[in-house]
Amino acid sequence: MTKPISLKFTSSGIQSDIYYLTNETFSKLQEKTIGNMSAFEYIEKFADKVFNLSSGICLDNPNFKAKIIDNEKELELGLQNLRLIRDGNAILNNQLLTYDDEDFGFKDCEGPNSNHVAAIFVPVSYPFGSIECTFDVKENFKASDILIKFKSLDLPEGFLHENIYSQDLNISEGAEYEVSGVEYDGIEILFGQDLSFSGGSGSPLLFIYDKDENIWFREYFTDIFEEN
Repeated sequence: MTKPISLKFTSSGIQSDIYYLTNETFSKLQEKTIGNMSAFEYIEKFADKVFNLSSGICLDNPNFKAKIIDNEKELELGLQNLRLIRDGNAILNNQLLTYDDEDFGFKDCEGPNSNHVAAIFVPVSYPFGSIECTFDVKENFKASDILIKFKSLDLPEGFLHENIYSQDLNISEGAEYEVSGVEYDGIEILFGQDLSFSGGSGSPLLFIYDKDENIWFREYFTDIFEEN
């Protein structure tokens, strides 16, 4: 017999995306020849590439909480690191969810290529956000049977790491283990990027490529995001 349960993870954090623009697209944005669209509507529609860098729910955030909802009863659960248990420094607790800080993936994102002259980074910080999923478990399941899967936000060397991650993507608490899903009974259940958050705020940041100096730099004094 099986039964459905829901897992809900919450924390503060930063939800962030990056957009890469070609010269033609960026020129129209600078000249504000974008019709009746707002700058951000135009960017979303015509960006050459878009990557989600973070949905913001990180299990190493000090504000991270995990809850299980079973038959309409909500129970807050703690975490345990399986690596420490394997190393003999702890005993498996069946009442705690598990994770392995040596078993992680990396975010599927890339830096700009030679066709890109501008990058728009959009970080939205929020005091409270959540993701959740529902799946079937055996009647006698234990919390420790559920393994939290995550991706590292320590982005590869290059544009993203040097210009984005080190300054704005990493939250102040230093959390970088972003929850991507869970594994139960050999089956991985992915959360995707559906995030519910409240009180979010942030401003888009512009980076421009200087082909003469062969560097990317942050443009602090742009007016491309201002209304016509």
